[in-house]
Amino acid sequence: MTTKMYTVDGMMCDGCVATVKSALKAIPEVIEAQVQLTEPQAIVSMQQELDTEKLQQVISAAGNYRIGEYQETEPTGASKHPSGKSRKLLGFLMPKKDCCR
Repeated sequence: MTTKMYTVDGMMCDGCVATVKSALKAIPEVIEAQVQLTEPQAIVSMQQELDTEKLQQVISAAGNYRIGEYQETEPTGASKHPSGKSRKLLGFLMPKKDCCR
C-alpha cells in the first residue's frame, strides 16, 4: 500500500470536495481518499502507486479540477491559497455553475 499527498486546484465548495473524493475512490486501485478544502489537497491510499496523469484524467472527467504532487516548501509569509474569509468571498462571487455540476 502507498499513501501520497496531492494538491487539488479548482475546488470552491463542499460539493467540489465530495465530487473529487468520489472520483478518486472510484478508481479500483484507490483504497481511501481524503479531500479537504481549507488547504486544497487530497491524501490518497492506493494498492500501488498510480501515475499523477491517471489521477488527473479521472478528476478532469468529474469537473474543472487539477491535481498535482504535493511539494514541501519553506514558508514565505504569504499563502498561495486564499484565506477562509477570502475563499468565502470568492465563492460568493463565483456562480455555482462554474463550481459544481
